[in-house]
Amino acid sequence: LKEAGIDAVPFYKTVEFVDGLAEIECAQLEAQLESMGLLDALVVSERDFAKIAELCPEFLDTVIYVSDQGTSNFSKLVLNEALAPELKESVQKILSNIYEIKGAGNGIYLGENGQFLQGILAGRAGKAEAEFLGYLTRQKKKEQSIAVLQKKIENAEQVLQKLQDKIKHIEQCMKKLEDAYKNIPDFKELNLALEYQKDCRAELERISAEYRKIEQREKECADKKQVQYQMMLQKCKSFPYGRTEKEYDEVLGALEEYQHIWQECKELLLKLETTRSNLIAGQDYLEQAEQIMDEAFADKRSCNTKMKEYDIQINQYEEYLKRPEIVEKARRLEQLRSELENIREQKEYLNAENIRKDQILKNLLESEPQKKVQLQELIAEEILFRKFFEEELSLKLVVERETRTLVECAKEAVKLLRDSDKNREHGEMLQSLNQVYQKHNGSLAKYGTSLEECFEMEEEGAGAGTGFQPLRKRFRVVSAWNGKKVFLEEFYQILKATIDETELLILQKDRELFEDILSQTISQQLTDRIAESRNWVKDMSNLMKELDTSMGLSFSLEWKPRSAENDVELDTAELEQILLRDRDLLTMEDIEKVAGHFRSKIRMEKLKLEEDGSLINYMELVRDALDYRKWFEFRMFYKRGEENKKPLTNAAFNRFSGGEKAMAMYVPLFAAVNAQYKKADYEEHPRMIALDEAFAGVDDKNISSMFELVHKMDFDYIMNSQSLWGCYETVKGIKISELHRPLNSQIVTVIRYIWNGHERILDVQ
Repeated sequence: LKEAGIDAVPFYKTVEFVDGLAEIECAQLEAQLESMGLLDALVVSERDFAKIAELCPEFLDTVIYVSDQGTSNFSKLVLNEALAPELKESVQKILSNIYEIKGAGNGIYLGENGQFLQGILAGRAGKAEAEFLGYLTRQKKKEQSIAVLQKKIENAEQVLQKLQDKIKHIEQCMKKLEDAYKNIPDFKELNLALEYQKDCRAELERISAEYRKIEQREKECADKKQVQYQMMLQKCKSFPYGRTEKEYDEVLGALEEYQHIWQECKELLLKLETTRSNLIAGQDYLEQAEQIMDEAFADKRSCNTKMKEYDIQINQYEEYLKRPEIVEKARRLEQLRSELENIREQKEYLNAENIRKDQILKNLLESEPQKKVQLQELIAEEILFRKFFEEELSLKLVVERETRTLVECAKEAVKLLRDSDKNREHGEMLQSLNQVYQKHNGSLAKYGTSLEECFEMEEEGAGAGTGFQPLRKRFRVVSAWNGKKVFLEEFYQILKATIDETELLILQKDRELFEDILSQTISQQLTDRIAESRNWVKDMSNLMKELDTSMGLSFSLEWKPRSAENDVELDTAELEQILLRDRDLLTMEDIEKVAGHFRSKIRMEKLKLEEDGSLINYMELVRDALDYRKWFEFRMFYKRGEENKKPLTNAAFNRFSGGEKAMAMYVPLFAAVNAQYKKADYEEHPRMIALDEAFAGVDDKNISSMFELVHKMDFDYIMNSQSLWGCYETVKGIKISELHRPLNSQIVTVIRYIWNGHERILDVQ
């Protein structure tokens, strides 16, 4: 509209509320205008209204215009004095057609209670507060929006600060983990410690043996001492001293001391005089040292002051150099120097290259006629060679073409040519072929092996005019396999696949396979499953220990690693240690040990299958070797009261009573099911078990204990039996269904009962 020269303003910008108008009245008036569509309608002058109809008719549905002056004097709105005179006139006409009394005119009616009427459009409107009419209203609304947005910004900044703190904390944790990872001890040190422990144990045994010998010698010496003591008592009766070696040594020492006392006194007097002289000299030296120390302290204080001044200057220089603009300038200067050096080198290189290219161009122009002739000859040679080489490729003796171009196949064929064959004549090579054929023909006679020429003689004139005569001959070794004509390469592959298929597969792939086993994914899966199984066995064993059976019998379970079956294989414990190591820490010795272990496992299983005449499947052999469950064995233990636990062997099981045998069979079974249910994510899941021929062969007393065990584990159960009713005092309540079929009847009747813990009642529902 502005580009068309039309001055149009939304109605809410052309008027202001009358001073003193209440906020609720302002909000109600704005809601009435908004409901009628007048609030954001465009106000134009009489001249511009005609322009809109002519130039922009699509805006006519958003224009408010009144041609005639009304009789109303609307008291709630006044003109915006900043409007152009023509727009003021249009707004004044609009306000004069808005009435506050119903029926006072043909214009718009705006009532006190929110009612409005415009032609045939009537209604009632209201809102909480005004938002658009009046400059102050719009300014207030804008400030409120700004305040809300500022509050959101503050909240976002707080969240951002928390996230940054969290990131900083995580980075610190990562650094700690990295430091901890770097400080993990090497297995070499652990092995040295174990070796040192072994040496210490051997040394302890040796010292213990020596101690026992010394103890025996000490006893003998004690006996001798007692005999000598009696002799000493008899010989020392007349002396007034105690009967100890110590007292006699003291007497002897006193005599010697008396002899030397005078001599020592003279020496002490001489030393005293010397010490007095040294003391006087030392005092003089001490006074000089204190004076020197005072001077040193003064120099130190002066140096400390200068050092602080230099530190301040250094900090100022460092702050200046650390400014972003200085750092950026330094980086940019270094970059420009590097670019300038590159440009200088490139310029020198291009100048030299330009001179060289000019010389090459000159030489090419001089040799152009001769090159054209040579090119024509080479093209003819190439066409002939292409034809011959395509025929060679069709034989598939050199390379497989597949989707490659002829040039790519030729390059590969040249690489396959041995250095020893490059200068040999074709006759010599054919003779060598015949010698080899004659040498091995006897062992290949049953396959009908012979030499066959592939190509016919080339027509005369082939290659004429090109200056060469191409040689085009090829002899192939042909054999018969199952009535089919096969050439040497195919025949060799068939024999090789038939003879060495299984062995070759193992030799070529087993190392790659075993390295894959040691890769992070497979080794992690194996160790995770072993750890999970250990936890499962531990939970199951703890559960069996905690079960308080009526017979005072408890059970426990252990999952022991198996030992190596031969020198090549590894113990399960050692194999597990290697699998637990990080892939980067594995040595070639570790990989060879694991490869040898699994290779031995696969070889032993293969020999067993060959002895049984079973079909050998390599993938099944590998899968069987990787079955970690076969690396361990279960051991069952039982315990009566406070006795020590004992292995549950067949002999021990046979000594059990009928109830104890039932316990020994069902307790591990129920414990295993319970341990599996504990692994579920939801605690409220049903714990269902189903038993066919439940507790067969167990007497009633022990069956009652079995039901007590089932209820202790909170199992939901379904059981069937020919004789079991489940009516025991340990059962608080069950539903029973009896299937009744009379003799030779085609109908099975179901009779239902309920056991309430005391009696069995017929279920009539």
